[in-house]
Amino acid sequence: MTPPVPSASVPCVTADQTREVDRIATDEYGLHLLQMMENAGRHLADLARAQFLVGDVRGRSVLAVCGNGGNGGGGLAAARRLHNWGADVWVCTLTAPEDYTGVPVQQVALLQQMEIPVDHIDSSGDLPDSDLVLDALVGYGLEGGPRPTPADRIQQVARHEAPT
Repeated sequence: MTPPVPSASVPCVTADQTREVDRIATDEYGLHLLQMMENAGRHLADLARAQFLVGDVRGRSVLAVCGNGGNGGGGLAAARRLHNWGADVWVCTLTAPEDYTGVPVQQVALLQQMEIPVDHIDSSGDLPDSDLVLDALVGYGLEGGPRPTPADRIQQVARHEAPT
């Protein structure tokens, strides 16, 4: 079943409101960050499949461009799910996979155990062709503008011909 497309009535929330939701989820409801990351990745993969890959990912190429924070961890989880559904997935990270810390480390390890390509390539080269790009570079924790490397990668994603 295809999930419904969000309507224009979906409210926007600020970074501070999102932080508070995360705090309540972990502190008051006992959810773990890994659990929240898995849920975010599942929903991103569902959206990618339904809205951009016409319901079937088999044989489609997906490029996941991931930062090293929680948003990147959600992108890594989405990449794993899309791979499990039959997509040809390649993950491009902002930092070397071995430099990840915190909860996203578990996501990188799962992808590596499954032999899904997880590579750090600098932002001077072009991103490879794909049917879809998952942008999981930065999340609500960004304050100010992105540093040069993420900013360069954001520009590359924006220029990519595939839907993002």
